[in-house]
Amino acid sequence: MKKAGVFNEHYNLLGGGTVHSFKLVEFLKPYYDIDIYLPGIPKTEEWMDTFLNLDTSGLNFYEFKSERVLKKKYDLFLNVSHWRIVEANAKKKFAVVFFPQFFFPIYDYMLLANSQYTKKNIIDRWKISEDRVKVLYPPVMTKEFKPLEKTNSIVHVSRIAYPRPEADKGHRQMIQAFKELCDNGLKDWEFNIVGQVQDVEYFNELQSLASGYPIKFHKSIPFNQLKKLYGQAKIYWHLTGITMPNEAGAQEHLGIVVIEAMASGAVPVCLNTGGIREIFRDGAEGCLVKNVKELKNMTEFLIDNPHLCDKFSVAAQVKAEDFDEEISKKKFYNITND
Repeated sequence: MKKAGVFNEHYNLLGGGTVHSFKLVEFLKPYYDIDIYLPGIPKTEEWMDTFLNLDTSGLNFYEFKSERVLKKKYDLFLNVSHWRIVEANAKKKFAVVFFPQFFFPIYDYMLLANSQYTKKNIIDRWKISEDRVKVLYPPVMTKEFKPLEKTNSIVHVSRIAYPRPEADKGHRQMIQAFKELCDNGLKDWEFNIVGQVQDVEYFNELQSLASGYPIKFHKSIPFNQLKKLYGQAKIYWHLTGITMPNEAGAQEHLGIVVIEAMASGAVPVCLNTGGIREIFRDGAEGCLVKNVKELKNMTEFLIDNPHLCDKFSVAAQVKAEDFDEEISKKKFYNITND
C-alpha cells in the first residue's frame, strides 16, 4: 500500500477546520497507509465520532518533529495548517489553505483553497501564480442533516472566541439584533448559539448581554444534538466579519456550518461578504444582508411570510447538495491523481 503523511494543526477543536482536514484523511484511507503528525495529543476515536462524526481508526499518530517528517519518504503529503507549511519528502505535496492570513514559505506544494474567495486572496496576497492554486470546497456531510419538525427558532454555530482579524463571528451583533426583535414585539421565538468556548471572558460577556431574553447557549455539544438544533430551526444567522469589515481574513472563507444548516432546512440569513456568496443565491435559497438592520428586517420578513420561508427552506436543501462530501471526494481524487 502507498504511504501518505499528513501534518495537521486542526485536530482538537469543534470546528470546520477539524472536519475538513479529517474528511480528506478519510478519503485517503482506502488507498494509503497514513501517518498523522500533530503538535499535540490527538483526540480519542470515540470523541471524534461523538462530536464530529469522524472516523479516525487505523491512523498512525505521531508528535510532530520536522526531522521525523523529513526522514520518511511518502507518495503523498498533505499539509493542513492556518499558520505554516512544513517541509516534507514526498512525490506529491498538497497544502490546504483556509485563508492566506499569514506569510510563510510554501516550498513546492500545490495549494488547495477552500473557496474562490480564498483562492483570489492567495494569488493577490502571496503573489502566487494561478496554476498553483486549486479550489476544493470542504467536504460537507449533507446527508447527515435533515429537517425536523420546525420550531420558532433561529440558530447560529461557531467557535465562541473574541473577534480578531482571522476570525470574527459577530456574536455580539446577533445577540443585540435578537434582543431588539424581541423588544419590538417578537414573541415565542428563541435564538440558539452553538459552539466551543475558546475565550471564557468573552463567553461570560455574551451571557450577560443575552440575560433576560430567550437566548440559549449550547457549549461543545455532541453531533446528534447539533443535528437536532439545525433540524428544528427555521432560520440560520451568520454575521462573520461584521466587526471588522475591512479585514479580508475576518470574513467567512466559505461557511461549512451555513451549508449544514441549509441541508437541515434552515433558511440562511448571512452577511454579504467573503465566501458566503459562493454558497447560495440571495432571494433564491436565502438572504444576504449588509448590516444588522437588514438582518432584522429580512428575519421579520421571513417570519411574517411563512410560505416564502418554506420555499427558501426547500431550495436551500437542494442547493446544499452541491457541497456534499461525495462531490468533494471526486474532485480531491482528480487533483491528487493528476
